Amino acid sequence: MTPSITQSIPDNTSKALLFIIEGTNNNAFATYMNNNSSTFYGFGFAAPPSTGTDITLFMDWPGFYDGTAPTVIQADIPQSSGGNDSFGNPISQYNFVTTEVPQGTVSGGAWYYWLIPQSKIGVSTNRQLSIGYNINSDPNTLITANMSSSIYNLAGNYTGSNWPADTYRMYSSYANTAFSISNNNTDDLYFKGNTVG
Repeated sequence: MTPSITQSIPDNTSKALLFIIEGTNNNAFATYMNNNSSTFYGFGFAAPPSTGTDITLFMDWPGFYDGTAPTVIQADIPQSSGGNDSFGNPISQYNFVTTEVPQGTVSGGAWYYWLIPQSKIGVSTNRQLSIGYNINSDPNTLITANMSSSIYNLAGNYTGSNWPADTYRMYSSYANTAFSISNNNTDDLYFKGNTVG
């Protein structure tokens, strides 16, 4: 049975963006970042970003839009609470809705990175503190992963042409490896914004 949507979700210009870097693309991504004077080579190289510029460079890696990496997945960020999303989970203000990464999106291990526009999560001090996820094709039983303040407090002021202009913050489980997932070739994955504050 497909859950019904009990509240429409506004079509926001800026959305939460899910970027995926497969292990097979680690070197290409790292080379691009190094060639642009960054020391952030992706979590596959066990190093977090250290500046907002790392975030904007990350967003413009050509692999995200030339077919090298999986297509970037976009998720609505409701500006009010109430009702359920299309997977039957409660809609919570400023938390992106349940988002599916279909089985087979990647063929091996990958890191999953959420880039969220500050303008869509309330006051300027708000951050996405946790994200729910499930790696076993169940959108309604989500595990909570807490985000790292040393990463999400970096602000990338994006003014390029690939994504809407906004201040973006990066959210992933690093240094915890929860979002380093190896089974997307056999299961659907689900993510949902869990706590903003």
